[in-house]
Amino acid sequence: MDNDASGKSNLWPANPKSAAVLGILLVAFCLAVYTENALVKCPLKFFTGLDCPFCGGQRLLNALMHGRLNEAWHHNMFLFAALPYIVVGILCATIPKLKTTALRTLYCRKALIAAACLTLIWFVTRNIVGV
Repeated sequence: MDNDASGKSNLWPANPKSAAVLGILLVAFCLAVYTENALVKCPLKFFTGLDCPFCGGQRLLNALMHGRLNEAWHHNMFLFAALPYIVVGILCATIPKLKTTALRTLYCRKALIAAACLTLIWFVTRNIVGV
């Protein structure tokens, strides 16, 4: 493990907020792995009947944690395909050593706008087609 001049590890999150996010993700991971009853209902679907772009995300994570890739794909195809991009973004935000120029390019303003547009397209498509 790499250490800086003060002897602290460079792989630990840069600030308490990042550590809190990692803690919440760890709890969510444990809930997803060990229970299916802890799943939260989507408020958008509850109030409007529309599937949000992330509906099925909790079931997707649960299926992934249990190694059921085909089932995960069918819960939310868009989120399944975007998961590597999201995971890399979380890692880059929490581990300072990973903030390289190439990764900054992946998460520049234009890239994030493109991701938001794709999310909007998925939201409209899944509710029109019924995917």
